[in-house]
Amino acid sequence: MDPSTPSPFIDWNQPNLKDAWTRFFKHVELMFSGPLNGKYNAVKCSYLLIWVGEKDRDIFSTFVVPDASENNPTEYLRLFKNHHDRLMVVEDCAAISEFFIDSIDSAAESSTITTIRLVEQNTRVNFKIDTGAEVNVLPSQIYSMLDPQRSMLNTSDILTSYCDGKLKVLGTCNLKLQRKDNQDPEVHKFYIVSTAKQLLWCKNASVSLGLIKFLNEVTKKPDQTVDRILSEYEDVFQGIGKLEGKCHIYLKENCQPTVQPPKRIPISMQDRFKAELGRLEPLGVIEKVSKPTEWVNSIVIVEKPDGSLRLCLDPRNLNKCIKRPHHPIPTFEDVAIKCANSKKFFKLDARHGYWSMELDDESANLTAFNTAFGRFRFRRYPFGLNCAQDDFQRKMEEIFAELIETAGLGLLIDDIVVHGATDEEHDSNLEKTLQVAREKGVRFNREKCIFGKTEIPYFGHILTSEGIKPDPNKILAIRQMPKPKGPEELQSLLGMVNYLGKYIPNLSTFNHPLGTLLKEPRTDGSFQWTSEHDKAFANVKNSICENLKYFNPTSEDVVLKVDASQHGLGATLTCDGGICAFASRSLSSAEQKYSQIEKEALAIAIACKHFHQCVYGQPVKVLSNHKPLESILSRGISVAPPRLQRLMLQI
Repeated sequence: MDPSTPSPFIDWNQPNLKDAWTRFFKHVELMFSGPLNGKYNAVKCSYLLIWVGEKDRDIFSTFVVPDASENNPTEYLRLFKNHHDRLMVVEDCAAISEFFIDSIDSAAESSTITTIRLVEQNTRVNFKIDTGAEVNVLPSQIYSMLDPQRSMLNTSDILTSYCDGKLKVLGTCNLKLQRKDNQDPEVHKFYIVSTAKQLLWCKNASVSLGLIKFLNEVTKKPDQTVDRILSEYEDVFQGIGKLEGKCHIYLKENCQPTVQPPKRIPISMQDRFKAELGRLEPLGVIEKVSKPTEWVNSIVIVEKPDGSLRLCLDPRNLNKCIKRPHHPIPTFEDVAIKCANSKKFFKLDARHGYWSMELDDESANLTAFNTAFGRFRFRRYPFGLNCAQDDFQRKMEEIFAELIETAGLGLLIDDIVVHGATDEEHDSNLEKTLQVAREKGVRFNREKCIFGKTEIPYFGHILTSEGIKPDPNKILAIRQMPKPKGPEELQSLLGMVNYLGKYIPNLSTFNHPLGTLLKEPRTDGSFQWTSEHDKAFANVKNSICENLKYFNPTSEDVVLKVDASQHGLGATLTCDGGICAFASRSLSSAEQKYSQIEKEALAIAIACKHFHQCVYGQPVKVLSNHKPLESILSRGISVAPPRLQRLMLQI
C-alpha cells in the first residue's frame, strides 16, 4: 500500500461517536476496494485491527467469531458496527422514555410468584418477579379494586412488550409495600396497564426488597473440570492393568488332582473361540502349555450381548481343594455409612478386575485347561476361582488404603465409590484416585464409570445426596410381579422382597401369611392362595419406602423404634429425625407363645443385634409402645423374670 495514502482513523474524544464510526467505516470500505483490493482477507483483517486502535482491539477479543467467518473482513466490520450502533448518546435516543417489559401474561402458577403486603390497604397481593422488566406493572382492574378513590398520575412514558408491542398505559401510582412484618415499608412506582393480567415486579424493585440476590462469583463448571481430569488420565482407562506382586493359590493337604477332557464347542462358535484365544495370548492373560500339568480344567464359554465370547474357567474340582484366605468383604452398609453429607458421587469399575492380578508359575499350572486347539494356562487370575474375590479385595484395599481412610473411598470388589460434599472435594478425590490407579497399575472401564452425579446405582441400591433409595427397577419388578403359582415362584418373590427388607417396615408381619404357604405345602407341591395372601402381597408392594437417610456415626440423636406383633418383630433405626433403615424378623413357633411383654423385649434385643454396628458404644434412645416393659427394665436384671433376664443380658 502507498505510504502516502491516509489511513482510516477514529477519535475517541469525538462528542458524537456514532457519526465518527459512520465516517470510519466508509473510509475502511474505500481502502478495501482501493489500495487493498486483491489482498488476502487475512491481510485486510490485520489492517482493520490496526486502524481501530487498542481500545477496539480489546473489544474485538470479546466477540464470538464463527469458524466460517474467520479472517473475513466484511464479518469483522459487521461485528464492530453492531457493537457501536448500540453506543448512542442518551439525548439522541428516541426511546429515552420507553421501557421494556419481558413478559406480562405468564401463568400465575410460575415459581417466580411472591406475596407482598400493601401497607395502606392492609392487604396482601401476589406479584410475579420478572428480572427482564424495567418497571413495575399494575393491571388496571386490580388498581381499581385496591383503591377506587385514588387518582392516577399522568405519564408520557411508553411500555413495550418483549415482542415489541406497545402497551396501553393509563397512568402511574405509588404504593407503599412491605415484604415482612419486621421490615421497613418501601414506596415503589407502578405503571397502570389496561391489558396486563398479573402484577409485575421488576428487577430493581426485587433487589431492593431482597427478593433476589446477585452473586458476583465466577465458578468453573464441574463438567469441565471432570473432563479435564479424565483427559489427563486417559491412560487409566486403557488396557487390562497389572497390579504389583504375584499371587499364590494355596491347596489343602492330600488333594487328588483331576484332569478334565475338553468340552465340545458348537461349530458356530469355534472360529470366535479360536480368535478369543488368539487375542488373550499376546495380552499375557493365557499362554500355551506343552509340559504335563497335574491339574487340567475345562473351560466355560459365555456369549456376550455384542456377540463376543467370555472365557471362564470351570474349576469345580479345583475349588474343593483351595484354601481360601477368607479376607473380609465389606457390605453395602459399610460403604453407605461413609456417604453421609456427600453431594456428588463417582463410581469406577475395574476393567477385567481379576485379570490385573498375575499368578506365580506354581499357581498358573493349577489353572491349565484343555481345548480343541491345545492346552493353555492362565497367567492372570481367572474368573471362577473361589479365592479370587478375597485376593482382589485385599490387593485393592492395600492400594487405596490412604484414600479409604482420608476420603471415605468405598470399595466392594471391582466397584469403587468416591464422594464429596462439594464439587471441589469430588474433583480432588477423583484426581487422587486416578493418580493412585496410574501408579499401581489399576485400569478402569470408562463405559461403566459414572462421574459427578448426585445419585449413582450401587449393588442394587441408589446412593444419593439425600440418602439411600432402592433400585427403581427392583421396586417395579416387585409391584408388577403376578401372583405366584407355586412354591418356587413364591420363594423367588420372598427373595426379592427380603433383598429390599431395609426399605419395608414390619416386613415380617406382612410376610407371615406368605411364609406359612411354604411351611405347609400340599402333597402335589401346590398351595392354596386366598384373599388373605392377596392382602399380604398388596401390603408388601405398597409399603416399600422410597428413600432412607444416611446414618451419621457422630449424631447424638439415634433412636431405635421397636414393635412386636403376633407373628413378627419390627424395628426402625432413625438418626437426626430421619429413617435410616427398617429391620424385621418372623417369630418361631416357640417365640409366638411368649407373652406380649417378652415379645417386646425380644424386639429390642433383636433390633440391637441387627443394628449393632450403628448403635454400639453410643447413647441410643429405644422407643416401645409397651409401657410395663419400661418399669421392669429400669428396676434391674435381678428382679426380672428369667426369660426377661436373658433378654436383658443380650441387650
